[in-house]
Amino acid sequence: MNRLIIFLIPIWVMLLSQYQAIGQQLITSDTTWSSDTIKIYNDIVVQYPATLTIHPGVYVEFQGNYSVEVTGKIKALGSANLPVTFTVADTNSFADTTTLAGGWGGIKFLQNQNDTSILNYCNFSNGKAIQPGSSPLNTYNEDLKGGAIYANGYASILIENSVFSNNMACFSGGAIMVINQQSCVIRNSFFHHNRVLAEGGAVWINNVIKIEISNSIFTRNQAIRFSETAWGTMVSGSGSAIWLGAQTNNSIIFNNRIANNISVNGALY
Repeated sequence: MNRLIIFLIPIWVMLLSQYQAIGQQLITSDTTWSSDTIKIYNDIVVQYPATLTIHPGVYVEFQGNYSVEVTGKIKALGSANLPVTFTVADTNSFADTTTLAGGWGGIKFLQNQNDTSILNYCNFSNGKAIQPGSSPLNTYNEDLKGGAIYANGYASILIENSVFSNNMACFSGGAIMVINQQSCVIRNSFFHHNRVLAEGGAVWINNVIKIEISNSIFTRNQAIRFSETAWGTMVSGSGSAIWLGAQTNNSIIFNNRIANNISVNGALY
């Protein structure tokens, strides 16, 4: 009997270590997530100069519409066989724009002109950038932008070998929205079924010094809105796959496949 107890205790400890629950947390020093599953129960802040490193195979599951705000740095370094996953526990009501339910709040990169965050072999699904009760076309409301990733005033983001599927924003960037940044590089990634009501069904970028979007696939993304007016139904929307603003002078878009996306004003706008 004693030998049986000694045998079971290490197994119990091993299983417990595979799961980690995180409530509201301010990360001020270098931190690593390596558990099989990280369950998020509140907003997370990665404060400068801290780095959050996420190991291959980690499954980050948000228990509601919570976000990760980054003024430090993230290194989410998955692998082909063990991607890092960001998703929400309950996807019911995801398509309902009158509620935050059904999605998580995305990763928000803010006000850091020094660092580069790296997202390699990551899967992003059911990011949801809306604000119930507000106009979905309010260009000044930052809560309506960037379903999975929102970046404003951050130095550089490198995204490679990643999948963005079923993410949503009201105004811009169904999957990714980037503005006022030095560099945004997206390579070898897959964008599928992301949607927005105005601009950039998958990706929206403006006022970024260096842009590269290469070797990626964009399919079944949408930038479209149906509005009832006195004259009938009005349909609007621009850039079902990619929307680039006027202040994007050094943009390299090459070797991508763009097919079966839906918008009024083009797949690449």
